[in-house]
Amino acid sequence: MLRNLPSNIEISTQSFVEDISRSSWALYRGSTAVITAAANGVLPIYLEQPGELSIDPLYEISAQRPKVSSVAQFIDVLDWR
Repeated sequence: MLRNLPSNIEISTQSFVEDISRSSWALYRGSTAVITAAANGVLPIYLEQPGELSIDPLYEISAQRPKVSSVAQFIDVLDWR
């Protein structure tokens, strides 16, 4: 079990659908769950690992969603939105 999580981290006890309904964005890697999130209005933000082959399930719409590879880029995306 994870202990001593930062105060801004929450382990959800809700269903995925309930989590989506209260979310504005989703930071993701290769999970196809992001497709459901995006279809329900959640902004998908792909976490790209430099030098790694992409595992983005939303690669076909890559021009329509941000991708980040650093904390600074992630904060910029959130500030811009």
